[in-house]
Amino acid sequence: VAIHPGYGDAARKLALILLEQKRDADAVDALKRIVDADPADVQARMLLGQTFVRLKRFAEAQREVQAARIRDPKNPAFRDLEASLALEQGDVRRGKDLFRSLMKEFPASAPPLLGFLRCLEALRALPVDSRPEKVYGCEVWRKLDWLLAEDKEMLKVDNYPHLISALLAVFGSQISGGKRYDLAE
Repeated sequence: VAIHPGYGDAARKLALILLEQKRDADAVDALKRIVDADPADVQARMLLGQTFVRLKRFAEAQREVQAARIRDPKNPAFRDLEASLALEQGDVRRGKDLFRSLMKEFPASAPPLLGFLRCLEALRALPVDSRPEKVYGCEVWRKLDWLLAEDKEMLKVDNYPHLISALLAVFGSQISGGKRYDLAE
């Protein structure tokens, strides 16, 4: 049964439920139908690739990674998945090389990118039903310039000065050390 591209979100949620119920074959079928209906659905490709890695279906995982990287070459999550795939296959050198290439491509962004990848790893480790629907990140100084524009959502806090003060208080030692996060946009 074909899936209309407009139902991608619902179909992905169904696939997550199937994965939670350990119905891997049904989840893979659902994810394949999503990707067939909308080859540009990078979320479905990512989930399908992760599922193939977990099931040790490495050739299929590699095909999804390659297809995803063609469609979204700047997405660090796919290189993270590719590195995980290499490590699962025992190719530690390639896995490390892939992580290093991320750091070379985003040299000024290495710490936030590493932080993002560790958060992604932690989220993947959660049971499917415990994973958040959306994840928001915050980078005060550099405006998340290492992310693609379409992946950013500005969260205005101008009307909530108590939030601004509380957030800046977390960075007190950096501010007093001269980083001046309190002056960032």
